[in-house]
Amino acid sequence: PGRAMHDPRAPPGSVMLTPTAGFCLKAQRERWIEAGGKVFINVCSHARIDPVCGANLAPVTTEHLDSWGLANARVPVLVGPSRAMVDAEGRDATAVDAIFHPDVVERALRGGKGVAAAHYRDYLVDIAVKNVEEDHGIKVIPTPLWT
Repeated sequence: PGRAMHDPRAPPGSVMLTPTAGFCLKAQRERWIEAGGKVFINVCSHARIDPVCGANLAPVTTEHLDSWGLANARVPVLVGPSRAMVDAEGRDATAVDAIFHPDVVERALRGGKGVAAAHYRDYLVDIAVKNVEEDHGIKVIPTPLWT
């Protein structure tokens, strides 16, 4: 599972999270010429992220997640800093981590008992894309490619 440690460059009282890999959304910036155009949003997990909550703000059970999915739920996310990278073709790109609670990322990879993995994956991608734009001003056009 993911680790947490203190980074001496970070503000006092903060910790740096090392998330557990989930899946990656490959997207392109709405304005292609900005920073190479490609954006990789890594949907990952860490136990320090709050679990999914219902309308009453109480955490939902794993049985609820498996049976009902994420409809009408509050899904906490932490968006990490954006970082420059080079893609597999040697072109400049940007990477950003969107960190969720492990229970929901696990379901995005394998599905629930009565809900397909695509439901969770699409929901997390939507939240990640919106939060990356809000936190970093990176507006992307998602492409249906997950790795």
